[in-house]
Amino acid sequence: MRITLLLIVMCLITIAFPQEKTFVLTSVYNGSQLKMLGTNYLIIPIKSKKIKKIKIGIIDVGITKHPNLNIINLSNSWSKEIGHGSIVSAIIGAKPTKTNKYKGLIPGIQMYSYNLEENFTAEKLINGIKAMLKKDVDVISLSVSTKKYNQELKDTIEYAISQNIVFVASAGNSGLEQELYPASYKIPGIISVGSLDNHYNISSYSTFNKNIDLFFPGEDILSIGEGENQISSYSGSSVAVPFITSIVALTKAMYPNLPSSEITKYLYEHTETYMAHWKNTDRLVRILELDQLFKE
Repeated sequence: MRITLLLIVMCLITIAFPQEKTFVLTSVYNGSQLKMLGTNYLIIPIKSKKIKKIKIGIIDVGITKHPNLNIINLSNSWSKEIGHGSIVSAIIGAKPTKTNKYKGLIPGIQMYSYNLEENFTAEKLINGIKAMLKKDVDVISLSVSTKKYNQELKDTIEYAISQNIVFVASAGNSGLEQELYPASYKIPGIISVGSLDNHYNISSYSTFNKNIDLFFPGEDILSIGEGENQISSYSGSSVAVPFITSIVALTKAMYPNLPSSEITKYLYEHTETYMAHWKNTDRLVRILELDQLFKE
């Protein structure tokens, strides 16, 4: 009788205080893109409290306030309209509200933003990285790029990586074979991301170069729209970046003691390569095997 009562009490405690021991990487809105790389239902053996400790930095243009976003702005300026940075942020961490049901890949994760002007300078990028360093973020999303190589910017990124920050950067949307920065700085700890179309080929608008680390589907990506209740579709390597950023954040939560260079190495160990079509040529691309990640 005592054993029966004890079992009943234990069951009631479990129901009242469920132990979240796994996180599921899935998306109602962008599930087809995840499925292209293996699965739209990736079970990760990690407690939610570990994910809540992760901080994501977004350095971008067009970051504005939105009820679906949990963002602390470090730049003291907001854009007046929904822009690039808000779209990227929502793909990563939007939480559904009564007015907008859109949900990101890691709903409610803590994000810090640094809003840039459209004609930003390397100095502004550096200031953004320094602001993120003060907040001890784990990963920084950079869906912006410039043609100009800047040594001070590279040095700042190298220092941030030494402080165990991983950078995920857009390869660009020039449609040309060229190197854009900061994605093309050859530093372990920066992950350069290009865009795939819905047929596993390189998107026609995606920049291509030999420094691109990973490709991810970047066409017809859904995120928040102009109005607070709107959901819109976007394409570009810029909207491929938040998927990789989210995966890096989850990897950080799963393996908190891995340095930045080892995080990128871990992801590389779970990839496959193939020849993809781009500009009437075939190019070698590398993609993640999502269903092989996070297996203990």
